Amino acid sequence: RDAGEWARQTVIARDEPIEPDDFIVLIGQERLPYNLSDGRKQFMRCYVVKSPGKEGEFSVFWHGPHTIMDGRPTINAFSLMFEWLAQTTLEPLDVLHWGTEWKNLPVGPVTATGGPRANWETDGVALLIQAEALGRNLESTHGLTCQRQEVVTPGKVTRLRVELSEEDSAQLLGKCKASGFTATHLFEAATALATFTCNPVPEDNNVHIAFPNIISLTKFQVPPHNKKTHFISSLNVAPMKISYRDIPISATPQDRLLAAMQKFKDQYASYMENVHLPHLFAMQMFLTPPRVIKTGPNACPMIPTNLGIIEHSVAVTYYPDGDHDQLPVLDVLKIAFGHRLTEPIP
Repeated sequence: RDAGEWARQTVIARDEPIEPDDFIVLIGQERLPYNLSDGRKQFMRCYVVKSPGKEGEFSVFWHGPHTIMDGRPTINAFSLMFEWLAQTTLEPLDVLHWGTEWKNLPVGPVTATGGPRANWETDGVALLIQAEALGRNLESTHGLTCQRQEVVTPGKVTRLRVELSEEDSAQLLGKCKASGFTATHLFEAATALATFTCNPVPEDNNVHIAFPNIISLTKFQVPPHNKKTHFISSLNVAPMKISYRDIPISATPQDRLLAAMQKFKDQYASYMENVHLPHLFAMQMFLTPPRVIKTGPNACPMIPTNLGIIEHSVAVTYYPDGDHDQLPVLDVLKIAFGHRLTEPIP
């Protein structure tokens, strides 16, 4: 009975249709945790919503904190959910022993990536110092300017969606690869250049832009932890910096972009050369746990992120029990993320 009541308050089916982006704006203003009928607090909830005017089209939303919903593991969890939905025979709920969830908690990031490395006292500490030095640039980073100083609707998420065609995407990625770069290098360089363009600086002003760059731990995980069911502690935060003077002012737009991409590529390479990289964020949290809410260093920070090729984790079409000879059960049309910034800003 407890499990059934928990499920009814965890999976919410809305009768009123609403556009996915509108629902993200709506749910982004809900503060966690939810308060359940028995007084307990709930930190994650699932919503099933109808799309207006589209028969048979639904959206599934998970609302929870980033602490338990890293990008790549969340995508993997959606993939598992779709696989279960496509099964013709489901396991009975009574195989789930209610109240024993704590026995199935995943291991932490150090264990999941193969355990401690040798020479942490030298190479690992050097990595901490490198990240700390670059992290100090976040406090004085150049950013966008606000159109107004007052917050009208706290927590409101505004989404600007730009979708490239399959042909344009292939062309961009092909040219990146041919030049020795990745899509991540492109996104971060483009974000920096766009910020300098939208909020220009004098040519003699050596301002900089710093990002708390996200590096996934998925590629570092070892058996038996390198599977879709490992949901937590799957990212590193590695600060990086690019100065206005790093980008040749008189160069062509393409050369400016390539110069910015090279700057980020070099910093990624420096991080990746250190075998202790998978344990950087875990050690930072151990040494300076974020127990007190602090005001962020910048009112308009830019945080680009690249989730990679979604289709490598979530299929476009799901068939009954994976049998492609049968009619499909469901098609996945789009995926969207909405983040509410909870860190106080100046």
